[in-house]
Amino acid sequence: MGRTATVEDAKKGNATFSMDGKSQGALPIAIPQYVWWTDETGSKHPMILVQAELAPDGTKIVGLRDFGGEGTVATLLEVELLGTKKPN
Repeated sequence: MGRTATVEDAKKGNATFSMDGKSQGALPIAIPQYVWWTDETGSKHPMILVQAELAPDGTKIVGLRDFGGEGTVATLLEVELLGTKKPN
């Protein structure tokens, strides 16, 4: 299991978000891995999960990157984990 991201990690682009020291810890999820992210309109997007942490309120928050490198923050409930091997 990894560590939580710092503000400096996020500033440098090494993390998609930081909870500024308030994270309850990294989630036990294989990183990186491929996912489908469902946005607020119901559209699915192929993404790579690069970060997973537990928020102070118990919400499981994940950091995602699209294949162009753009970051997105979502809840774990919004993603379908596909594993570490590139799906066909």
